[in-house]
Amino acid sequence: MEYDNINTHRLNLQYLFEEQVRHSPHKTAVLYGSRKLTYLQLNARANQLARYLRASIQVQPDTLIPIVIDRSLEMIIGILGILKSGAAYVPIQPHFPAERIRHMLQGCGGVILTQTSHSLKIQALIE
Repeated sequence: MEYDNINTHRLNLQYLFEEQVRHSPHKTAVLYGSRKLTYLQLNARANQLARYLRASIQVQPDTLIPIVIDRSLEMIIGILGILKSGAAYVPIQPHFPAERIRHMLQGCGGVILTQTSHSLKIQALIE
C-alpha cells in the first residue's frame, strides 16, 4: 500500500478494517474453534457495540475501556467495537491476580466490558 497519497489521520485500524470489509465482505475474518465470522458479520457486530457505547453509555473519545473477556470471537468484537466508538481498550486477562486487575481498573472510566462468567469477580474488585 502506498502511504504517500493517503491522509495519515485516516490510516488507523478501524479505517483499514472498513476497507477490508468493502473488498472481502463474505470472507472469513476471524475463526475461533468451530465458530467464525465474515468481515461483514464482524463489522456489523462491532458497529452495534460502538453505537451502544456512544449512545447508551455516552463514551467519549479517548475513554479507556477495560475489556475482561476470555479469548473468543466476542473478545475481537469487543476490541473492534471499542475502537470504533472512539475509545481505547485496556486488555485485562481474567486470570490476572485480583490486585493487578484492581490497579488496572483504577486508571479507567466507569465502563467495563466483560463476560457474565467474570462479572461477579469484577464487581467484587470495584466495590
